[in-house]
Formats: sequence, C-alpha cells, structure tokens
Amino acid sequence: MYQFYINKHRLTMQEKLIVMGRTKAQERNQALELYLISKLTLKEVAAIVKVSEAQVGKWAKADNWAVQRSARQTTAATIIANHYTMIAQIQEGAMTEKRLLTPAEMHGIREMAGTIDKLNKKLNIGNYYMILEEFTKELMLIDMSAAKVLAPHIREFLGKKVKQLENGA
Repeated sequence: MYQFYINKHRLTMQEKLIVMGRTKAQERNQALELYLISKLTLKEVAAIVKVSEAQVGKWAKADNWAVQRSARQTTAATIIANHYTMIAQIQEGAMTEKRLLTPAEMHGIREMAGTIDKLNKKLNIGNYYMILEEFTKELMLIDMSAAKVLAPHIREFLGKKVKQLENGA
C-alpha cells in the first residue's frame, strides 16, 4: 500500500529511506520526519508509515507538527531563496512581454532585496554559537561520548562559518 503513495507522490530518496526498515519504536519519529520534509498530508503520512490516521493526528497535535513544519519552511535561507525566485519571475515576465519593469515591480524588487540584505546580516556567528552550545549541552545530558566526538566537528563548523561570514558568503 505505501509503495502506491511513494510512487504517487514521487518521494525523494531521503523520504523513501524514512519508510524503510520501520519498527514500532521508530514510527512516531519517522512519521514526523516524513511530514516535515514533504508536502504530504497527515493522512498520506499515516498510510506510508502504516499507522492509523487517528494515531498520526494525535502525534501531530501533541507535538505541534504544523508549527514545526512552518518553522522549518520559514528559515532565513528559505525566505531568501523565495525572494530570489520572485525577483526572477518578475524579471522574466517583463522580458517575455518585451517591456521595461513597471515602477511597482521595481519597488517590489527593491523591497525584496532589502529583506534579503537584512536577513543575511542576521546570520551571525553569535547565532551559530548559541544554538550549537545549547545543542551540545543537551547532547551531554543524553550521551556524553557522542558530545565528545562531535565537539571537534562543531568547532570546525564554527570556524568555517566565521570565514564565510567574514567573506560575506
């Protein structure tokens, strides 16, 4: 049955891997991950994970899946990418119609460019450090050995981010 949904919705490899090798202990996490990385409905997720729609609905309500999906889809990077797409569409529309941009289109492009600039400036090393420090503290409570293994990788990641932010990348 779930193969039908996989084919019908043309899931990505990441989405397909989520539904493989399911155990009862993993169903909730797999359903959540599938919901977050796709545009599937709760009913479709339930069918793929082979859990009742009512059960998936309870999990979604208890863990606020809709908010999590929205948060995942409204990151600064996503908003920036969407703005670039809209700017390209405005420009392509004018080129297709073989005309100059209207004042309203120019204004919209300036507004979007300003938003992109503001969002890029909000991504600073302090944000990365704060989030990774919080993650590391939580991981230390759960699995100290994993925290020790990840620590050098986190420092390396922060070093790369510092260089990227310094170069304006």
